[in-house]
Amino acid sequence: MTTYDPAMLPAPTELTAPWWSACDGQRLLVQECGACGQRWFTPEAICIHCTSPVWAWVESPGAGHVYSLTVVQRAPRPEFEAPYVIAVVELDDGWSMLTNLVGRDPGKWQNGDRVQVTFRPVGARRVPAFESAVAA
Repeated sequence: MTTYDPAMLPAPTELTAPWWSACDGQRLLVQECGACGQRWFTPEAICIHCTSPVWAWVESPGAGHVYSLTVVQRAPRPEFEAPYVIAVVELDDGWSMLTNLVGRDPGKWQNGDRVQVTFRPVGARRVPAFESAVAA
C-alpha cells in the first residue's frame, strides 16, 4: 500500500476546512448551488455552472461508478507505490470526482464498475478513495 507524506496534503483554507473536517469524520461533502441546484468538486467560491455565490455543503452518500481510469505504472514520487489507479468517479447524486481506486488488483478495474467511498488515513487526516461496491 502506498504511504503518503502528510506534508503533501494541502493545508485547509476557510473554503476547504469543512470538507477536510468531514473527511476526517469519514463523511463525503460536496458543494451544491442554491440557484441552479448543481453539485461540483473541487471546492470553489462560486458555482462552476452558473457563477452564483450562493451554495452550501451537503453530504453525499458516496456511491457511484467508474467513468474513466488509468493505471499508473511508474510513480512520479518514491512515496507512491506503483501500480495504482487514478479514476474519475461519477457519483449517483450528480457530480464527479478525480480520485484513487483501492482494494483490488489495479488491472481488475473497469469503466462502469460500481464503487463506494472509503477514507484512507494520511497522518492524522483522512482522504477519500473509492473501493468496489460489489462483494468479492
